[in-house]
Amino acid sequence: MPAKQSKRERILFFLAAVMIPVLLMIIFTRLFYDQIKYPDFYKSDISAHIKIAAQGRGYSFLYGALGLIIHASGGRYQSIIIAAFEGLMTVLTVYPMAAWMVKRFHIQKWTAYLAAAGLLFCSSIYLPVLQPLFYKSGIVTQPWHNITYMGMRLFAIMTMCGFSDVLDRYQEKISVKDWLKIAIPLAVSTGIKPVFLLAFSWALLLFLIIDAIRGKFRGRVLIQCVKLGTTVFPSLILLYIQSRILYGSGSSGIRFSLTASTFFANGFSWTLIKLLRALLLAVIVMLYNRSDQRKATGFVYVLYLVALFQVIMFSETGPRENHGNFYWILYICGFILYGHVIANWIKNIKENNWQTTKDKWYGTVTSVLTLAHLISGIAYFVMINLYGKYSL
Repeated sequence: MPAKQSKRERILFFLAAVMIPVLLMIIFTRLFYDQIKYPDFYKSDISAHIKIAAQGRGYSFLYGALGLIIHASGGRYQSIIIAAFEGLMTVLTVYPMAAWMVKRFHIQKWTAYLAAAGLLFCSSIYLPVLQPLFYKSGIVTQPWHNITYMGMRLFAIMTMCGFSDVLDRYQEKISVKDWLKIAIPLAVSTGIKPVFLLAFSWALLLFLIIDAIRGKFRGRVLIQCVKLGTTVFPSLILLYIQSRILYGSGSSGIRFSLTASTFFANGFSWTLIKLLRALLLAVIVMLYNRSDQRKATGFVYVLYLVALFQVIMFSETGPRENHGNFYWILYICGFILYGHVIANWIKNIKENNWQTTKDKWYGTVTSVLTLAHLISGIAYFVMINLYGKYSL
């Protein structure tokens, strides 16, 4: 029996880690190709990104990669190569996310790969009666129209992989390898799109201050806090350079104001419904697993709350005012939150003995909500392919 089970595991692992990503790669590349080839119908930001890259301008590392593709191809097969490149970055996100799920919750590898692949589609629950515009009315919706987000997300998840390994034990030791596992992917993520750093750095600072207070500011504790904190320094330098490129002319900037926020634009009741559609599953899973006191768990929830605060309180001014760029912070931190929640849910369902009323209710309600998130995301992806508008 064990040998047969081992063979089954190998087959499932192959399907989840190889065959499914290949299928997704084909599906994603098709959408991204249509966005490049038919920009008047398939609305996205990719045309603007390609134009900037071709001119050798812009703040993002990704513009350099796109420029290399453009010039190396000489215009031949340019669209399909860029589409495949974007599809590859999207699919590759599955692997660090699955690795994070396995390390954090010790679920089976094939299950983690399958969950990570499904996570690419998960979004806020779609209720047509309450949500006339799918994308603009959701706060955790997969944005299929922005190549810099796709690249940034890949390295943000790699950052979380390295960070989760270190956070629970950093006061004992942070090796050079540990430091690099956080600093390098964080810097690449920031260089592509800086939004993940804007939430990660503040959440990390909050955790380090709390740890320093708990450690009564003892010398070794402070030294270890500083060591972990320095992992963001390379990214902060990049952020400064990017801010000079984006706002150096003085025509654009950032303001701190609750009254300027569009988050509450449709009133308190609508905002509450928006939050429930996005976060009800996360809250239920968090409460059910409240005995889990590890820092890595708390950090994920704090990271999302920091992102939510920034979206509510910060906005851009000038020509970029109506672009809603701070919402990218919610999308990446929401993606991380959903990854944590769904992996935790899988672990709970596997360990649930289904004997108590509490376990039965938890299993039933969270299963329905998880399915609703997945179906909503898939429905949105299908609508984009059919109608081309990401603001449906």
